[in-house]
Formats: sequence, C-alpha cells, structure tokens
Amino acid sequence: MTQKEYLQQAYRIERKVRLDKEMLESMRAALHGRSVNYESDGSQRNPQGNSVERAILRVVEYEERINAEIEELTQKRLEIEEVIEAVSDETLREILKRRYLMYQKWDKIAEEMNRDLRWVYRLHSKALSKIDHY
Repeated sequence: MTQKEYLQQAYRIERKVRLDKEMLESMRAALHGRSVNYESDGSQRNPQGNSVERAILRVVEYEERINAEIEELTQKRLEIEEVIEAVSDETLREILKRRYLMYQKWDKIAEEMNRDLRWVYRLHSKALSKIDHY
C-alpha cells in the first residue's frame, strides 16, 4: 500500500458509510405503509415470523452495521491524523489534512491556501514523501 492509498482509507470508509445510510433510509421508507397481517387464526405459525417483523429486524441489523462502520471510520481518521501530525513541516501537514481528512478538492486547497494549483501538487508530492510509517 502506498502512502497515498493509506491516507485515502478514511475517505473510502466514509463513502461506504454514506451509501449505507442512504440504503438504510430506503429500507425505512419501504416500511411505511406496511402492517401486520391479523387475518390468521393463530393455528398456523410462520417459522420466519411475519414480513414486517423481518423487515424491522433487517433495518436494526443494518443500523448496527453502520454504527460499526462509523467506529471504524473514527479510528482510521485518528490513525491518519496521527501520521500526518508526524510531518514536521506545517504547510505540508495542512495540505495533507485538507486533502485526506477534510476531503477537499485540489482547487479548493489551492484557493484556501492562496497558492497556485501546481504549487499544491508539488508540495503534495513532497508531503507524501515525508510519510515514512503507516
């Protein structure tokens, strides 16, 4: 794994969390309007439970999965931040933080730092070379 791939891990996890949250909202929306079937006289049991119950259980399981992903994201961000903080040059640290912790686009980084885009690219390469352990 390269330095860049290592630093991009938090972004990939965050994208996964966002997608899973969208999926969860879709699952919750599908629950609206569903109701329990009371037509059974109780003599026959469905071994899998009713469909609403199963759907609610899937939503709860999905919420637990998202919570685990958020915990993973938090730990990875802290780990990446620690690695970035080990870079001695403040300007290089700022570029790395803006790119890999704040997920800013290159042109936004250049604008925020009042620098030319090529300058940001050049210093980014230099900053990556300063990441020696990950």
